[in-house]
Amino acid sequence: IDAIVVDTKTNSNDDIVELLLDNGTSINLDFLIDASGFSRLFLGKVYNVEWIDTSNFLPATSAIACKLPLDGKEVPYTQAVAMDYGWAWKVALQNRYGCGYVYNNKYINEDDAIKEAYEFFGKDLEIIKTFNFTPGYAKKILINNCLGIGLSASFFEPMEATAISGMINHLYLFLDKYFYKYINNTIADKEIDHFNYLNERYGQAITAYLYMHYVTNKTNTNFWSEFLLKHPMPEYEY
Repeated sequence: IDAIVVDTKTNSNDDIVELLLDNGTSINLDFLIDASGFSRLFLGKVYNVEWIDTSNFLPATSAIACKLPLDGKEVPYTQAVAMDYGWAWKVALQNRYGCGYVYNNKYINEDDAIKEAYEFFGKDLEIIKTFNFTPGYAKKILINNCLGIGLSASFFEPMEATAISGMINHLYLFLDKYFYKYINNTIADKEIDHFNYLNERYGQAITAYLYMHYVTNKTNTNFWSEFLLKHPMPEYEY
């Protein structure tokens, strides 16, 4: 169905039971996966789930997504290179390189960041899009009859494919431990709480993993020389 969700209806238990579409039709449902990306149509706008902001630890909150033609030097891993105000990434796909620059816009504006990207990647660089984001994760991704997946559940940065790994991790965990209990209406509140607890732990682990990217010897700009002073290491207990 190619349509836009314009409204939702919930029942007395606050479950989402109907989606109203812009083509005048509606969809009745038992269970909903929120795969609405940054818009977070259901976790954010229906359930007002808290977003855990991790920008204090991961301060690169702007990105330039680009592509490059293949050059015969492809390698089977992501190349992550420290730039003046953040990180560049480059990964070989089947028909091109996916690449870009994630940076801190308090130190450099978009035009200068694009210039730095061209200087690093070369004149064949083609910019796909630029965007700002708030890194972090939803405190709850399983609420009532709704499961958040992908960008609606978490987004930390575009460099290391953490959004893909998070989506796979959450979906497999849900299918393995919780799906049939939901279908049979036998799931307990404490099990839902535990699932969301595991999601929080995953978000903390990813934050700590990405934070280590910033612990470098670079001091050539204020962004790097001030990093450890302004952005303390996360103190999570594992």
